[in-house]
Amino acid sequence: MKKLLIFLSVIAVVVSACQKEASHEESNRNPGGGNTNGTKLVRFVNKIGNDSAIVDNSYNGFDRLVLISYSGVANGEPINIKQAINRDAANVITSSILISPFFSLAGFGSDSLVTKYEHDLTTGHYVRAVLHYVLDGVAQSDSAVFTYDNAGRVASAISYIGDSTGYEADNKVEYTYAGDNLASEKNYSYAGGGWQLDQIDTFEYDSKPNPQHFASDAPVLGMGTYYSLNNVTKRTTTITDPQQTFVTDVSYTYNSNDLPATATGSDGTNTSTVNYYYQ
Repeated sequence: MKKLLIFLSVIAVVVSACQKEASHEESNRNPGGGNTNGTKLVRFVNKIGNDSAIVDNSYNGFDRLVLISYSGVANGEPINIKQAINRDAANVITSSILISPFFSLAGFGSDSLVTKYEHDLTTGHYVRAVLHYVLDGVAQSDSAVFTYDNAGRVASAISYIGDSTGYEADNKVEYTYAGDNLASEKNYSYAGGGWQLDQIDTFEYDSKPNPQHFASDAPVLGMGTYYSLNNVTKRTTTITDPQQTFVTDVSYTYNSNDLPATATGSDGTNTSTVNYYYQ
């Protein structure tokens, strides 16, 4: 494993790549107290073909995320992942615990991975994150350092991997912005003493509120999902080697609060649908 925020990678796969087997849970049922016309997103269900990934959000008394639960079936395998988010009295995220039987089976020796975060109270910025773990009996560490531009927005996240012999650069993501939305992500890997561009993602948006907009927490929770004020209507992905471009278009229906009620996405081959539930 060579990336700091392994839990974000696992979660991204779970939510977006369920493509072969049907969920054992009725994916269209309302969660407890959920409906389509509230303002606080408590569940969304992503269906691709016969598969579905179900994401449930739990909040503290200040409406900040404290638990994200993932269930359903993806690629023929049941999903069972929980991401606990620990906060201090100022609601700053201090650590994140990813819990899943997968980690024990994969040789981590535990069903949970704990990432700790450093936050600068003066600037209000997350500075770095560190994940210590044991893989196949060997102690290792992943870390990330966040940099910011003059407007106080995240400019990059640089990841390092290490063990008892020291750290080395692994990958980097650079961000650009258009107003209150993320405009692009450039992903690099470190090889041969320098950074090599692997992938560029660019985004277009609607004018409606994003129900997962938590900009101050986005460096920790995931920039692509949690930073932008509006909802993505088009994502263009360009892979550099070999050169390939993929385009995903997304259309929405909205509830009475102008928040997404449903979404339909298509990349020209696969079509996915999302149902949103609120309180």
